[in-house]
Amino acid sequence: MEPMENTASNHVKVRGPRSGQPLEYADVNDLFQRLKHKTGLDAHAHLLRHSSLTSLAKNGMRPEVLRERAGHAQFQYTYQLYVHPSEEEMREEWERAQPQLRLDKQERKEQVK
Repeated sequence: MEPMENTASNHVKVRGPRSGQPLEYADVNDLFQRLKHKTGLDAHAHLLRHSSLTSLAKNGMRPEVLRERAGHAQFQYTYQLYVHPSEEEMREEWERAQPQLRLDKQERKEQVK
């Protein structure tokens, strides 16, 4: 893949029968299938959508903007389907919440003071 000169676009363009044209979903899917066949890596174009939306959410993009970017009617659907916490994030959240969940009486008394 080479960038096309003199274009005012953020589209990825490749050489081939549709040279100079933006890729359509079928083109991208075919590209990933060929790469999978050649490399053995099981990646697909939709994985980029998940990664992109998750990264944008983690970096502060507002839910309503993410919803619009994903083309969904409700932002809850976008978050439920595409925004996933990493193992590290889940561990950090657990460690932060754990002191509040302690069940032994001594520690609860100390927290109340």
